[in-house]
Amino acid sequence: MRILIMATSNFALPSLEALLGSNHQILGLITQVDKPSGRGYKLQSPPTKILALKKNIPVWQFESIKSQSAYEFINGLNLDLIVIIAYGQIIPDQILSLPKKGSINLHASLLPKYRGAAPINWALIKGEKVTGNTIAWVTKQLDAGDIILQKEHPISLFDNFGVLHEILAQKGAKLLLKAIQFIQDTKAPRLPQDETQASYAPSFKKESLKINWFQPANDIHNFIRAFSPKSGAFTYLQGKKLKILTTLPSQLPSSLSDNSFFPGTIAKITKEGFLVATKFDFVLVTLVQLEGGRPLPTSQFLRGHQVSKGTVLGVLD
Repeated sequence: MRILIMATSNFALPSLEALLGSNHQILGLITQVDKPSGRGYKLQSPPTKILALKKNIPVWQFESIKSQSAYEFINGLNLDLIVIIAYGQIIPDQILSLPKKGSINLHASLLPKYRGAAPINWALIKGEKVTGNTIAWVTKQLDAGDIILQKEHPISLFDNFGVLHEILAQKGAKLLLKAIQFIQDTKAPRLPQDETQASYAPSFKKESLKINWFQPANDIHNFIRAFSPKSGAFTYLQGKKLKILTTLPSQLPSSLSDNSFFPGTIAKITKEGFLVATKFDFVLVTLVQLEGGRPLPTSQFLRGHQVSKGTVLGVLD
């Protein structure tokens, strides 16, 4: 089949590799425009663009996929299928309807749960025990199209965003190839989503990653692992931003059974790290990153910083 891929983020890389290794005719990649990033604000290409160019696959970038020039270009490709994976723009109906067999999307949740830009983050925040991938037909409504295939994946207490992102990206690539084969064989189902079960997973602004120590320990642990290791949920230590990258919920030690600590207070230093009081119980912080520094095991971090029992996190000055 003549396939156009629309993809931008790292999540799409295994799928892009798989499609390029298939027997389908991959006409090229449409991705987001290069954007300034990093301390020097140098233009950075999307990871999918870098991979496609290495494989000698044509790459096209449009400021807006809703532009007339984008429509006219895609219309001229004589497509059988558009495959969308973490592209980053809402694609208009007039483009979605161009391919003979339609347009499909790989989404990292069990739709209709967690429609939107950040399904992996939200599955972790909500403490889900199971998530997965969905291949669905693309419609005007966000992530609401009929389902072709789904596959579940369990979430452990120790999984963070980075781990789950990599697993779902790899498994999603295999599921995508299977769905495309179904489409080629005209065996792809159209299973309607249950709208009563729909939930949404909007993206996050940097400031929304601040840890609220007045939440229960389990909720804080889930919030922290939802942004580890890349973005990093943060608090403040002695006026400096401190990313908390790895934690474990901890039962109340018998020596601290009166639970008299204000939320955000370091209640105990241990060989693994430090215990921080929350609304209910504690979290054991085992990996941190102070602004301007690199990630460190908390035990190592403590050797170079004056932190003690009674230190309060979250205070700017």
